[in-house]
Amino acid sequence: MAGLIWGMAFVAQSTAMENLGPLQFTGLRFLLATLVILPFALRERRIHNTKKLTKHICRHF
Repeated sequence: MAGLIWGMAFVAQSTAMENLGPLQFTGLRFLLATLVILPFALRERRIHNTKKLTKHICRHF
């Protein structure tokens, strides 16, 4: 299964790199990943009612 997924991703990446530059391709990958992960992150924040990071909190690290 891992080989199948890797092979499909390799073909998709090769095809995309023929049509896009490296920066556009990388930017598109990160944008797509953000859109996929964002609903899960928002759900986790709502469930656990976490607070936003502030300068006061970050100073303790």
